[in-house]
Amino acid sequence: MTGQAPETTTSVEQPPQTETIVCYFCGSPDFTRLFRSRDRLHRVPGEYSVVRCNHCDLVYLNPRPNPARMRAHYPPHYVINQFRPAAKNAPLRQRLVAHQLERIDRLKLRRVLAACPLDSHAHVLDVGCNLGTFLAALRDRTGCSVVGLEPAPTPAHYAREHFHLDVREACLEDVADSFGPASFDLITLWHVLEHLWAPRRDLQIIRTLLKPGGTLIVEVPNFGDPLRRLFGSSWAYVDVPRHLLHFTPRTLRNILEDAGFAIDALERDGTFRAYSVTISSLFTLLGLSCEPDLEKSAYAATCIRYATWPLFTLEGLLGMRGLLTAISTPREQAVPADPRAHRRAPADA
Repeated sequence: MTGQAPETTTSVEQPPQTETIVCYFCGSPDFTRLFRSRDRLHRVPGEYSVVRCNHCDLVYLNPRPNPARMRAHYPPHYVINQFRPAAKNAPLRQRLVAHQLERIDRLKLRRVLAACPLDSHAHVLDVGCNLGTFLAALRDRTGCSVVGLEPAPTPAHYAREHFHLDVREACLEDVADSFGPASFDLITLWHVLEHLWAPRRDLQIIRTLLKPGGTLIVEVPNFGDPLRRLFGSSWAYVDVPRHLLHFTPRTLRNILEDAGFAIDALERDGTFRAYSVTISSLFTLLGLSCEPDLEKSAYAATCIRYATWPLFTLEGLLGMRGLLTAISTPREQAVPADPRAHRRAPADA
C-alpha cells in the first residue's frame, strides 16, 4: 500500500475552509488515519485525510471541505459533466466518449430491468441523474414516468433541453416534500452515496419516498477491492475530496439496513469499466499526469484499452472490479437500529 501507515487519533490538522466531523454512521469521534491525498483530477490545492472509524469501520474524509470550498472541486469541466451523446457524423473523439456513456447506460438498464421490471404505470427517481441519458433510455424502453435530481446546473439544463425530462436542479432534501410519501417504484443512486453530506438522512428520506415493495439500487466504489490495497492512496476511486465516504460490503450493508432497508442482493460488480480505474491508478502511482479532458484523452484511452484487454479480462474474472451494487427494499414497519449498538468487527476483505 502506498499511503502512509495508519495512525490512531481523534483529531487531524484542519486546513482552512474545512470542518472536522464525527463518523457518519455511528457518531464516534475516534478514528485511524489511513493516508492523505490530494485532488488529482482537477488539481485544486489542498491535502485531505482519509480515515477509518475505530468503532464501525466506515472509511470517510476527515476533515472535509465546507460547501464553499467543495464547489471548487466540482468545476464546470468536472469529468462526469463531459459525457455527451454524439451524432453519427460527429468527430471521432466525441463519438468515442459517447460510446462510453452508451455502454454505461446499457448496463444500468440491464441491471434495473433484471431487478425491477417496469411498465408504463411505474414511477422512477434517479438521484444525481447528470445529463439524464439513463432516465431517457429507461423511459423510452418501458414507458415509465421518470424524475431526476441534479444539483449541477449545466447537466440539469441539458437533460431538460435535450430529453424533455423532469429534472429538478436540487438536492434530495430540498425537494423531498414535493413528491409525497410512497411516490416511486424505483429509486437509483449511481455513484452518488459516496458524495453525500448526510447519507443517513438522505437514505431515510428515500425510504419514505419508495412505495411498499419498491426497489432501491445503489452503486458505489468498493474500498475493500484488492486493487485498492495494491494502489493505496493512488487508487482512482479515492477521488478526494469529492468522495466523502468509502464503503466495503459490510459498511454499505450496515448503512442501508440502519436506514430501514432489507438487502436483496449485494454484488461486487457495477457499470463502470475496471480498466479505466486501473490505468488511472497506475498513472497516479507512477507520478504521471492524467488528462481530465475526455475528448483530448479519447484516442489514448481507446488505444490503451485494446492494447491491454487480456489483462483487464483477467482482472474481471478475478472479481477485481472495484465496485459494489446493492439492491434493496424497504422493510415493513422498520425501526432504525441504534448505530452505536453495532459491534466492531474486522474490516472487509
